[in-house]
Amino acid sequence: DFWEVEALCFTRAQGSSRPLRVYDLSQEGEVVKLVESFRPHVVVHLAADEVLSRDPKGTAALNVGATAALAQACERIGSWLVFVSCDQVFSGNAPPYDEDAEPDPETPLGFQKLRAEQLVTSISPGAAILRVPVLYGFADFLRESTVTGLLADLNDGLRHADDRHLRYPTNAADVVGVLRAMIELHFNGTELKGIFHWQCGEQYTLYEMMCLMADLCGFAQPGIILPGCDPEMPDRLNIQDRRLRCSRLELLIDGSKFRTPLSQGLQQCLRPFMQLQERHPRPSTSLSTLTPRLSTQTLSLSGGTSGGSWVPFVATGGQRHPLAPGGRAAILRRQLRSTSMVLHQTSAEVSKLRKIRDLVREEADRLQRKQSCTLSSTQEQLQKLTQREQFLSEAVQAKMRDEAMTEEMVAEMERELQVDRPSSPSSEPGICSHFISTPFDRRHSRSQDFSEVSDSPTSASMNGIGGPRQPRAESPAFDSEVLKLKQANEGELQRLREENARLRALVHKKGLGSGFGLETGASARSSRCLPESGCLGR
Repeated sequence: DFWEVEALCFTRAQGSSRPLRVYDLSQEGEVVKLVESFRPHVVVHLAADEVLSRDPKGTAALNVGATAALAQACERIGSWLVFVSCDQVFSGNAPPYDEDAEPDPETPLGFQKLRAEQLVTSISPGAAILRVPVLYGFADFLRESTVTGLLADLNDGLRHADDRHLRYPTNAADVVGVLRAMIELHFNGTELKGIFHWQCGEQYTLYEMMCLMADLCGFAQPGIILPGCDPEMPDRLNIQDRRLRCSRLELLIDGSKFRTPLSQGLQQCLRPFMQLQERHPRPSTSLSTLTPRLSTQTLSLSGGTSGGSWVPFVATGGQRHPLAPGGRAAILRRQLRSTSMVLHQTSAEVSKLRKIRDLVREEADRLQRKQSCTLSSTQEQLQKLTQREQFLSEAVQAKMRDEAMTEEMVAEMERELQVDRPSSPSSEPGICSHFISTPFDRRHSRSQDFSEVSDSPTSASMNGIGGPRQPRAESPAFDSEVLKLKQANEGELQRLREENARLRALVHKKGLGSGFGLETGASARSSRCLPESGCLGR
């Protein structure tokens, strides 16, 4: 009511209640001009040609080429495109199908629709794709839809229908309501892009739909419709079931508003064609009572009602009537079809479980290889750590031997420094009476010995005086030299003490020694010989 709509069509312009513009979508240039001139906010692409046998090239131009042209035009002007696809992009061999299920078409229309979906997704990533099943609705003639075309088949005398492949006929008016809800959600800020599914929840075969339609229109003679009697139809047990899961849309809209029951929808759509009842008057007993749908209970062919089983009889007006000829076969066929579906689904589940088993085995092998690599790496690291520990142990032992040797050298030097030797008292302060013997000391000793020689004239003349020789006084230079030597010795001793303390601190810092069980007698002796301060005492 609040939208300015430009409705286009090609074959249904006559008799429409709303003005429609005739456009040939196969002419891509005209379509692009129209979109760019009208500049819509939303483009809903519904057109498709399902009869590919008439003109394969023209059908491809409409189903694929026109779709790509519309997607390009919408992307260029910023319009939101909603492309309506179909369920034939799936084969029907592995139902139900989610929105992200992998397509596997088997029909030409399914391949064209899949190609169109791929083009829309690549050209306009923000577009929405709505997949729907077989549709029915108000029609100008019966064969516009597969569903309403069954009434034309009945009118033409066709009396057989497929009873294997499952379909989910959906009212076109419900699809329009879903599209309107999607557009409103889009303009309210909800992001709608990618693939969506919608279908009615009722499941039918063509045989069941034809029975329902015959019941509505008065074709009710017993045996007028036979299931699966087409001689050209291959007698296969595989069942096509393109059931779609509509989880994405069901989270956004109320699905109960857009799922009209088939019986109600057919009554509305076939009302203009109800004059067909005049050709085939409707008796009191309808065909629906003669061809009941398969019960969910267990089928029993032996008769009776023991155990709650269902027997092939129907109740009409309080009476029990046996099934019409072919009814038992139809029930058996339905049961066989259900069994085949269960077997097919079981096979699919088994295949999935086998794939999962293979994946689990691959993952187990990968984890085992990874564990082996990790174990090998751990062993290599452990070996390296063992070698490093051995190297550190040898280094610690070498350090301890060096420390013991250093302590012995320090002790020997201390003993040499503590040796007392006689010397003349010095009148000068700061001169120590204990020092290491040097060549100057030996020279001084010889001079004292010479002073004790007899006081002969020769000696007196040699001493340069007339009397006994007096001891020569030590010079300041000699005392200074002695002091320097003493200071040098003390500095060397202090350096050795510091080196010893540094080595001890390094050993304790590394946590070696007793931590590695490497305490030796030398280290124990060194710890007893050295004071706790780490410096040697005199």
